[in-house]
Amino acid sequence: MLRAAIEIADTDGIGAVTMRRLGETLGVEAMSLYHHVRSKDDVVDGMVDLLVSEIPAPPTDAEWNAAIRARSLAARADLRVHPWVFRLITNTQALSPALLHHYDAVIADLLRGGFTHQLTHTAMHVLGSRSLGFERDLFLGEDRGPEIVREAFKEIRTGKYPAIVEGMSDVHHDDDLEFVFGLDLILDGLERAKHGPQPQSKKTGGTLRDHA
Repeated sequence: MLRAAIEIADTDGIGAVTMRRLGETLGVEAMSLYHHVRSKDDVVDGMVDLLVSEIPAPPTDAEWNAAIRARSLAARADLRVHPWVFRLITNTQALSPALLHHYDAVIADLLRGGFTHQLTHTAMHVLGSRSLGFERDLFLGEDRGPEIVREAFKEIRTGKYPAIVEGMSDVHHDDDLEFVFGLDLILDGLERAKHGPQPQSKKTGGTLRDHA
């Protein structure tokens, strides 16, 4: 069922994934699908969980930063063929088992690398979606992305934004280069932070575990 739903989303977009369409694809009545899932939301959650669960793991003997880098780039390579999944991940209302396993592995990499618990917590926020191979932005998973960009460039060409025009001159945009560049900056910065002053929260009222 989930494989069929993923194929529909890859072909016609996530909006095309309906119980009726899924039933037609599988050659069954849509109502019979409810014996296996409660709703379309369960199907969508399962699609995300399945794809994330299939991200290859790095070698077990890799250094912490090499392991996180490998996880991130493997996720990017695997998930980018299903661009709709990025927006689902960013908009999810709950962490699926596969997402929790992924984050657990990244945290294990950081702890193995000698990070304190507080710096590990901070590092996870800094890494954000990069650990899953993407960086959240305005056009992520947006079908109207090209149209939005064209409209923005039309406004930029009015001359109201000279710094943007100058900054874009002789520039060649490369998503992959910029992603890796940013990821490496973060990993290099975290390595330096590990040996420097540790982040200290001024907030009071107990630890994260106390509020769980």
